[in-house]
Amino acid sequence: MNGWQAASLASQFGFAVISGLAGGVIFGGYIDRQLGTAPVFLLVGLLGGFLVSLYLMYAIYRLQVVNRAGPHGRSQVEH
Repeated sequence: MNGWQAASLASQFGFAVISGLAGGVIFGGYIDRQLGTAPVFLLVGLLGGFLVSLYLMYAIYRLQVVNRAGPHGRSQVEH
């Protein structure tokens, strides 16, 4: 993996974390405002966003690093 590929992978991880957490907080805050339940759904949304971001990082890792075929048809991890 060269420097540009590593930078691309890091930016994808960062976007996954930020979007997952921000989406969970925004959605949880919206539900709290609608139902009048102060921090309950905000915390649930934060936890859900964290879990989504972990899954997205795992999926990105599997797609970008593990499944990338090398010159002999094997993944780079097997080398």
